[in-house]
Amino acid sequence: MSIAAHAGKLRHNGAGQTPADKERSGALRAHAQRRAEWATAWLHSEDPLRVAWGAWLAKQDHATALTSLLVEMVEEYQPPDSYLSQPTIVTATTMRCSRFSMH
Repeated sequence: MSIAAHAGKLRHNGAGQTPADKERSGALRAHAQRRAEWATAWLHSEDPLRVAWGAWLAKQDHATALTSLLVEMVEEYQPPDSYLSQPTIVTATTMRCSRFSMH
C-alpha cells in the first residue's frame, strides 16, 4: 500500500481524527509529496540511473499522475547504436553461463 493510501486510512473510529492522527496523516502526506517530487525530478534527469529510480519510485507509490510521462518516455526511447549493432540471443543456458563468465 502506498504512503498516500496509509495517510488516507488514519481515521479514529471513522468519526474524525485525533490530534495524533492528524499529525501522522499530515506527515505521511508531506512524505508522499516529497517522494512524488523526487520521482518527477529523477524522471527528467539526464542520468539513466536516476531515471530508473524515478520510474521505480513512481511504481512503488502508485503515482498515477506520472503515468502519462512514463508512457511518453517509453514511446520516445531510442536504444543506443551499440545495442543495435550486436544482436544477442538470450536463452536459459546463456543466462546460467553468463553469471560465471569474466567478460
